[in-house]
Amino acid sequence: MSEELNSYMVKTAKGDKESFRFIANTLGYKMHATAIKLLGSTHSDEADDVVQISLIKIWQLAPHWINKGSVEGYVYKIVFSTCMDFLRRYKISEEYKDN
Repeated sequence: MSEELNSYMVKTAKGDKESFRFIANTLGYKMHATAIKLLGSTHSDEADDVVQISLIKIWQLAPHWINKGSVEGYVYKIVFSTCMDFLRRYKISEEYKDN
């Protein structure tokens, strides 16, 4: 599966929308599950947003992807980063609500 994903990512990097759709369909459920684990089950709506933002980032960053590791690792790194961005913003907005 990893080699197959790598070949689809190479095609995605060249702008192939069908290859990107394959990656999104293959990893979307795992991306969502990862976002739920990182954000907590009370933030399932935000997990949906994180997945959407992550997919946009994957599409935009695909031309810069270097075929050195697994696509899954690359995707999960983006999901993790997006979750951390959300948590930082959420924490800041919660701090302001307390005042």
